[in-house]
Parts: sequence; C-alpha cells; structure tokens
Amino acid sequence: MPHRSAKTSPRERLLKRRIELLTRYRQTLELSDEEASNRQIEQMETATDQWDVHVLSQLGEVEARELSLVIEALRRIADNTYGACLRCGEPIGPARLDVLPEAPMCIACANTAARSVA
Repeated sequence: MPHRSAKTSPRERLLKRRIELLTRYRQTLELSDEEASNRQIEQMETATDQWDVHVLSQLGEVEARELSLVIEALRRIADNTYGACLRCGEPIGPARLDVLPEAPMCIACANTAARSVA
C-alpha cells in the first residue's frame, strides 16, 4: 500500500475513495449490461447463472457498505465529529485513520464489535 502524504486530508482521501467506488459501480453496471446483451440466456447453465448472481450480489454489498462508511465519515468531517469513536467517544488513533480514513470506531471498539458478530 502506498504511503499516504501528510498533506492529503482525510476529507480529500474520502472524497477520492467515494469517486472510485461510484466509478467502479457504474463500470460494473455497464459491463453487466454489455455481457447480458452478448449472451444467450438459454445456453447458460442454471448453476452458473446462480453462482454469478451470488458473487455479484456479494461484491455489491461489500462495495455498498464501503461507500456508506465513506459517506458517513464525510458527514462526520462536516459535523466536526470526525476522529471520535462512535461507540466510546474516545479519539480514533491517527495511524488507524491514515490507513482507514472511514473508520467509525477506535481499534478497541472495532475489535469488540467484530467479536460480538462472530
């Protein structure tokens, strides 16, 4: 992963990431439309169709969640609450925000939340 410049603000990085995710989403839709028009559905096996739909839906959910986190982080910047953990209110470590600028929780709360889901 490339080193992030200290001159790039979290807001700038989040805006850039939002654009990347939206662009990827648009390109995926265009590709899906193109592939659908080039295929003859009756020649495809049902299992292959189901697998493709499953994989695409999972990728879509992950990207949608990531985009949601980016948008929420941009709102926190606008509200002047960026960098505070949503769970405990303590500051989120600068190193964590450098790697994951959309992080809504400090590492301790994120670990606790992950353990409760697992």
